[in-house]
Amino acid sequence: MRIINMPNAELTENYYIRTENNAVELWSRIRIPFETKGWPKDMKESLRLSIKSLCRAEQSMLYAVYIAEQSDYCDVENILLYNVGSGAFSNLCRKGLCFERRYSKPPKCSEPTGNMEHYHCYKLVSQEQSFEHWNIVWENVSFPAIRSDSKPHSFWYAMKNPPVRISSNVQIPAHFGMELRIKAPYGTNINLAAVVKPLLDGNISAFQVHDGTNMSSLKVRLSDLIGVEQDLVVTMLMDSTGRGA
Repeated sequence: MRIINMPNAELTENYYIRTENNAVELWSRIRIPFETKGWPKDMKESLRLSIKSLCRAEQSMLYAVYIAEQSDYCDVENILLYNVGSGAFSNLCRKGLCFERRYSKPPKCSEPTGNMEHYHCYKLVSQEQSFEHWNIVWENVSFPAIRSDSKPHSFWYAMKNPPVRISSNVQIPAHFGMELRIKAPYGTNINLAAVVKPLLDGNISAFQVHDGTNMSSLKVRLSDLIGVEQDLVVTMLMDSTGRGA
């Protein structure tokens, strides 16, 4: 593999990493994978170093986006965060984290990236920054303590009780985005990259309706985990009205 090192950039036949204006951009032939060897491993190592070089301002937070035309199933938090390694973001997420996926062609750049159909970008933005490619409204919900050992079921239950309000004229979208604004006690430091997976898994699950599969064992397990009656668990799992409990 031929590597061309340029000021604040690295270009190979498989990927291109550019660091500019306190932002890191990656064009690649593949999206960032979890297990790697060969050139994907080199790509991830270079990406981690570039991300760690970003300089965080006092009131800034991390924004990340993954852009590709492919519509196959994947978890965007895995691609952008976990597959890179949460340690790369430990100093960048103290004031917030915003990330999203867009279904389109990657943005063009000055270097030859014709067969690099996957684009990833990390940059530091104002805490007031919202999604650039989605319009989402979120209502206040009281969450349990967010820790590195948090589990999805606790956030799922928080979203189901109190209930989520759903407008009757909302059409079911092919894709949807979610924005979470978390207010923590003053002086609390949370590495959001380390807890975002259970946080998102629990919240996204709250907007789904279970199909009834394995309900006899599922209701027992969830009842034990969240400490409510099994009948109530079934109601929350099967509810399609947004009324929750």
